[in-house]
Amino acid sequence: MRLPWRYISYVLRNTPAFIACCGIGTIVLAILIGPLFSPPEFSWLRHSTSEQAGQHMAGAWIMRVGFIAFGGATLTAALIDRKNRPFVRAALILFGTGLVGTAIWSNASLLPGLTSDMHEDWVHSVASGLVGTAFASACAARLFAP
Repeated sequence: MRLPWRYISYVLRNTPAFIACCGIGTIVLAILIGPLFSPPEFSWLRHSTSEQAGQHMAGAWIMRVGFIAFGGATLTAALIDRKNRPFVRAALILFGTGLVGTAIWSNASLLPGLTSDMHEDWVHSVASGLVGTAFASACAARLFAP
């Protein structure tokens, strides 16, 4: 039996998985396109995505949009999907919140000679740590929670 395209399209547009995939697609585009607008000192292989979005970096807004899109989509999808796996959902809410935080507070610039707000860099590190911890917690909750 073939499902009509309109039904498939409706389901895809209105599911947490589709929302999360839109966020993932946006951050992948930011990771691929961002270095084209970054200063020549930025290396896609040597530096992190946080350094690409660092303070006073040219094109940093591209990576920050990626962080917000991925974090916001993860957060939205986790809030919509209320009935399944509460521990996984809680970890994904923290993950999304942390990603949005990494966009709001940037790390110190990798460019020499530019002043950076070290408190903002510290808050960015805390948000990044939350992202990593939440990701590991979501994986563990998915593996071990009923």
